[in-house]
Amino acid sequence: NSNCYFHNTDMVAPVIFIRIKKSSGFVENVKHALMLLVLAEFTREVTDTQMPLVAPVILPEMYKIFTMSDVYSIRTRARAVEIFTTCAHMICTMEELEKGVAHALIFPVVQQFTVAFVQALQLPDGPTSDSGLKMEVLKAVTALVKNFPKHMVSSMQQILPIVWNTLTESAALYPFYY
Repeated sequence: NSNCYFHNTDMVAPVIFIRIKKSSGFVENVKHALMLLVLAEFTREVTDTQMPLVAPVILPEMYKIFTMSDVYSIRTRARAVEIFTTCAHMICTMEELEKGVAHALIFPVVQQFTVAFVQALQLPDGPTSDSGLKMEVLKAVTALVKNFPKHMVSSMQQILPIVWNTLTESAALYPFYY
């Protein structure tokens, strides 16, 4: 998108993320929602040459935000999952051209994200969870399973029953009308 602030900026990504990471521990509650909105747009514009610099900084931070339900709002946490999913898709595309990229960039955090995703899907809707957050988590799990099936096979036995339960509960809440 040529209207994006980050269009054609090969060196902006590392500089922005290093500065963000260094400034006040990366986050302060109110500022996070806006920052994550910008980061979500930014990650859509990250190139394959930038991702090796961006992923090691952004993915651990997205994990922290997602798992801190007592600190961050549901929407902020859902945005962190969306950013993770965007990065996962880009890393998968990169892996097709350059073997080993996924092993270096996303596999180090996949297990902890998977555990957190499973826990999030099991929470009832309330002050720290809702159907919107669960939908983002389902998108992330789907991206991992589709893009990295061999890596995810060991987690499938744990993930599938919980995903199925989430889907059937959602179907009960949102009945189909014929």
